[in-house]
Amino acid sequence: MSIKLTLQQLGYESAHLDEVVHDAASQLASNANNDGMSSQVDFLITTCGWTEDQILSELGEGNSADES
Repeated sequence: MSIKLTLQQLGYESAHLDEVVHDAASQLASNANNDGMSSQVDFLITTCGWTEDQILSELGEGNSADES
């Protein structure tokens, strides 16, 4: 039996998992931040599916940190 079917049979809905998912994602992000830039970049690209352009855009259209 799948976990989804088990949860449904127990009366759980998607909303019941909202905080669980948020907490798990927060823990992943915290681990990436604690492990430095390589882990942060890997998290954004691998886990979040971001491109290098998206990362640069979020940091201010590719400007260096000194120009921010």
